[in-house]
Amino acid sequence: MRRLLLLALPALALAACGSSSTSGSGQEAAVLEAVRQSNVTFARGDYAATCALYTERLTAEMVAAAGAGDCESLWRGTAEQMRATMSRAQVDAMTGWSPTSAKVDGDTATATYGEPPAAIAGLAAAGQSVALRKVDGRWRIDRLPQATPPSGSA
Repeated sequence: MRRLLLLALPALALAACGSSSTSGSGQEAAVLEAVRQSNVTFARGDYAATCALYTERLTAEMVAAAGAGDCESLWRGTAEQMRATMSRAQVDAMTGWSPTSAKVDGDTATATYGEPPAAIAGLAAAGQSVALRKVDGRWRIDRLPQATPPSGSA
């Protein structure tokens, strides 16, 4: 599960950003901003804020799968593992990579990533998407991208 979290990090953490706009483009912008904010909170070590950006269902699933005591411990451990196994350039690229497009359908949305930065090209792939759900007027991450190993690995 930790490997999944590392690979899914750009999509991780999502949406403390609600929007009062009801237009499609306003909601799509809010979805993209939610993903960006999740990366910002994780990168600055504000794990409580990071946890608040996920649905309760996904949080419980991730905590249980990782055997973490709680959500903040999960993110703290993920950050420690990233620092131990990735270069600073990779960590910066992973936490800075954001989706380039979003599709909103009522209270659900999908944010899709474009090409990853060169520093993480072997760790992440274009076309990965993360699902969001609007909860109490705010977009929250509800499903992470599936970790796909780079081609040629078994």
